[in-house]
Amino acid sequence: MKHHPKARSIQQKYRKKVKYNKEKNQHTIRTTVIVFSLILIALIQWRYDDSPEPTLAIGPEYRWFEAVPEIDAMLKTRYMEYKGVALDFNPEPTKFILKTSFEKSALNVEDRLTELVHVTNDLLMNSGDIPIDETYVIIVRGENQEELINKTFNGK
Repeated sequence: MKHHPKARSIQQKYRKKVKYNKEKNQHTIRTTVIVFSLILIALIQWRYDDSPEPTLAIGPEYRWFEAVPEIDAMLKTRYMEYKGVALDFNPEPTKFILKTSFEKSALNVEDRLTELVHVTNDLLMNSGDIPIDETYVIIVRGENQEELINKTFNGK
């Protein structure tokens, strides 16, 4: 039996083409699987990423910040002169600064200031958030940012 002279080259081209198409399909499947896997991993990571927002204060100072809103609300209802509160951690000891509209020259202001300091200290003690062995100072500032009174306390 006689073969056509170009039959062999036609068969080889055909085999190469079939092999190329088979490899091309395998590459397409591999690429599709990889892309799908990456998308699936990204979706799973996004769905289960419930990390909270970073907090501003971490550590022992955080306890002081937890007590501030409650104390602030209570003092605003009891004292008309009370304006707000600030905390100062540096340098030691911790300073709990009460901002008020009191003036140093006003009559009978000493009794109100002492009462304000003691009420604030009682609220701090009742909050339960203050470290036991920490020394802190309660400072009351007046209308012109002058320090009217300060008292040092030593935890519980």
